Amino acid sequence: MPSAEMFYRLVDSDPVTEQDFWSLKARVEAGLQRMPPAAATEDECVIVGTSVYASAEEINALRNSVGPLRTKQVAVGSLSNSGVVKKTRGPGHHTWWRPSADSAWQDFVVQP
Repeated sequence: MPSAEMFYRLVDSDPVTEQDFWSLKARVEAGLQRMPPAAATEDECVIVGTSVYASAEEINALRNSVGPLRTKQVAVGSLSNSGVVKKTRGPGHHTWWRPSADSAWQDFVVQP
């Protein structure tokens, strides 16, 4: 993946915080959200990664289609060759496995 490739993430904070980039598993373990029923069939490897999307259109469609996500903001940034990114499901969905002490999340900015 080229370092200039941009990805999109739904976040709660502006500016973004590291917590905005926690995996689904980390968010559930911290009590920030419940495990979605659909995640029960997901490979454990996917739920320990961070979901990102390849295009603004795809992440905006997701945000607009799920009630609780409508309050989220869209952040965009480059992963700067940080960790491993793989297309894992659906159109545009990728999973990003971040290395420990990674700071690539700091390059993400909330879109106006």
